[in-house]
Amino acid sequence: MLNTSSSRSQQTMPNSSSSAYLFAFAALSLTACGGGGGNTVSPIAASVQATSPLITNVPTPTYTGEELIAFNTLNSEREQCGFGKLTQNAKLDVASTGHVDWLLLNNRYGHYQEVGSPGFTGIFPEDRIAAASYSPNVRFASTESSTTNIGDMAGQAEFLTRDLMNAPYHEIGMLRGFIDVGVSFKELKTPTNLVGRYVLNFDFGAKDSQGLQTASAGTVRTYPCQGSTGIRPALYAEEPSPVPGRNLLLNPLGTNIAVIGDVGKTIAIISATMFGPNSLPVPLRTAVTAWTDATGLLQANEAFISADVPLTANTIYTVSITGMNGGTAFSRNFLFTTAAN
Repeated sequence: MLNTSSSRSQQTMPNSSSSAYLFAFAALSLTACGGGGGNTVSPIAASVQATSPLITNVPTPTYTGEELIAFNTLNSEREQCGFGKLTQNAKLDVASTGHVDWLLLNNRYGHYQEVGSPGFTGIFPEDRIAAASYSPNVRFASTESSTTNIGDMAGQAEFLTRDLMNAPYHEIGMLRGFIDVGVSFKELKTPTNLVGRYVLNFDFGAKDSQGLQTASAGTVRTYPCQGSTGIRPALYAEEPSPVPGRNLLLNPLGTNIAVIGDVGKTIAIISATMFGPNSLPVPLRTAVTAWTDATGLLQANEAFISADVPLTANTIYTVSITGMNGGTAFSRNFLFTTAAN
C-alpha cells in the first residue's frame, strides 16, 4: 500500500519538426501495512529513518539501444553531481514497459490508465508498480515523457532525458535518493502515420529495507554542477508550472538549477547569480523552496532556481549560490555548458 502525492507535467518544444510532452508523477512515502490497516509516515520522517550510502557501482544493465542511452545518461548526470547511481530493476522495467505499451496502444498521454482499456495494467503508477511485485512497502516515483517527431528515433532518449532534467519538478524527483529504476522507450509508426511517436518512461523505487541513498551529512548538491555539459538551455512548459500564470511556451525560462541539502533539514537560498560570456549577468527568479512552493511537491531540503530567460546554446555559464543547510551556511560555485541545440 502506498500513500502518494502526485504531479502531472507536460512540456512542449516548439520547433519545426517535433514536439515533446513530459509527464511526471512523483511520490515519496513510507507505508507499513499489516492486518487490516496501515500506518503512514511522512516523507521527511521516512527519509530520516532509513538511509543508505551513495551507490557508486551498479550491475551492467541489460538495456540496449535508446533505453541504454537513457539509463546511462541519467546515471552519468546523477553520479557527476553526487546523487549516486541507480540499479536496473526488472520488476520496475515491467511496470514501466506496461505503461508505455498502454500509452501507445491507446494513443494517450499521462499517468492514469482506464479500467477496461486495451493493455490496462493499473490505474495509477503505484498500482502498476505493485502489480509488478516490486514490493508492498516502497518509496517510488514515476516520470514519463513522449515526443512526436518526423525523423529517426536515434538520440530521442537522451534528448528527452535531458529535457526532464531541466523541468524542476521532474529534475528534483529524478535526483532523489532512490535505489532502483525501470526504463522503457518505444516508438510507434503506422503505415498511415509515418510521424513517429516516441515514449520514454522512468519508474524509480527504493524498498524500505534498503532506505534512500544520500550524501554524507553537511553536503549540499546542485544540478547542474561543476563541469556539467549538454544542459538544456530553455524550458517551454511544465505542469504544475514553476511560474504559475506564465505562458512558458511564449515566455520560456532558461536552465533550472536544483539545490539539495541534508534530508530532514531545511534548505534556504540567500543569494544566487549566473553569468554568461563576457560576464554578462543572467536574470534569475527568486528561489523556490518547500516553504514558497505552492504545489507542495518539494521537501524541506529541496529548492530550485530558474533563469528567467532562455540561455544561449553551447555556452559556458558561471553560477554562485549561498544559503543555509539547516543551521550551517554553504556556498556553491560552478561552471556548466548548455547543449548545442
